[in-house]
Amino acid sequence: MNTRTSARVGYLPDCLVEMIHELRGLDAAVEVTPEHVNRDTAPPHMRLLCRLVAPWPDGYEPLSGPEYQPIVQSAA
Repeated sequence: MNTRTSARVGYLPDCLVEMIHELRGLDAAVEVTPEHVNRDTAPPHMRLLCRLVAPWPDGYEPLSGPEYQPIVQSAA
């Protein structure tokens, strides 16, 4: 995560970045709110803890792309 001045203040896992882009593409209101700030001695990716809130539109299935499907079909 970067500030408006491009300072790096945190890290967001790739799967959540993808989800946020999908939700914004569906005109969902995505909110990111700071929850806790760690000392500047913390590693850069752990300096800021945020809460991410977004509505799930009807029919939206998070993490349902091909990269999240089982590699091998289970035997039934």
